[in-house]
Amino acid sequence: MRTPRLLVGLGLGLGLLASPAVCADLKDLYYGEALFHVYQGQFFDALQRLDTELAQYHGLDEPRLDSLYYHINDAEFAVGDLELDYRMHLRAGRAVKAVLEGAVDESVRNEAAFRLARINFQKGQLDDAQSALARIQGAVPARIKDDVEFLRANIDMATSHPGDAVKVLQQERWDGGLAGFASYNLGIALFQDGRTPDAIDQLDKAGVRPTAEKRVFKSQKFAGKSFVFTGALANRSREEAAQQVMQHGAKISSSVSKKTDYVVVGADPGSKYDKAKELGVPVLTEGEFEKLLRTT
Repeated sequence: MRTPRLLVGLGLGLGLLASPAVCADLKDLYYGEALFHVYQGQFFDALQRLDTELAQYHGLDEPRLDSLYYHINDAEFAVGDLELDYRMHLRAGRAVKAVLEGAVDESVRNEAAFRLARINFQKGQLDDAQSALARIQGAVPARIKDDVEFLRANIDMATSHPGDAVKVLQQERWDGGLAGFASYNLGIALFQDGRTPDAIDQLDKAGVRPTAEKRVFKSQKFAGKSFVFTGALANRSREEAAQQVMQHGAKISSSVSKKTDYVVVGADPGSKYDKAKELGVPVLTEGEFEKLLRTT
């Protein structure tokens, strides 16, 4: 059997956020995590998870005894779909742009704009994603209406506009498989917007119950301050570090902007560190962050 590993968002992917039909038939927890990433639009993360699980599965002596055996055909097909959705995004982007520039019906053009926005979002090109969504005018096909607004909220959250995301997520009547994701994301957007009591209530409704410790505000010394965490921390996870400052009133963001107050970096911080240096945002090492917690 495969060795268990930490499952990011597993409880959400299985107990709350996947569609009822998927939850009823789900046999493999790791496959469930991949589904969670897919429904959140995190196609690269989903592809990495499936690639890893399939490689391990095909290396087993008795794969029929593994829980992924029940989903193996779906998993194989999913990798193919994700290849198209992520690894072939350049070709797909060109094809979608050709539709946008062609003489097509309004609803077709709007669906093309949505698909282009989704491709840009997956590539981390958030400004381009917003521009593509702005091209949607008039009639939107009913089958993608919820998807458009869910993507809009995700982009708002990724660009440090959680208040706008809250408005989108609250005003929509979500149908089908997106309802659970929207409910959870609303709770996260409320947290990012500094509305922690409302966030806790919303996450309770979504089936995510913070511990009593997380409900307690120790002080307001970081009230109004925005933190971004990137890279691997040595002494605690990024989630635990975020909880530490949230207990003192801080907001947590997933992207760096001029409004960011601190970027806390661990090992291999990546592009967020580069963005912070470019914008002149204060950068803290893990040691400096720990000192800030103790002395501020």
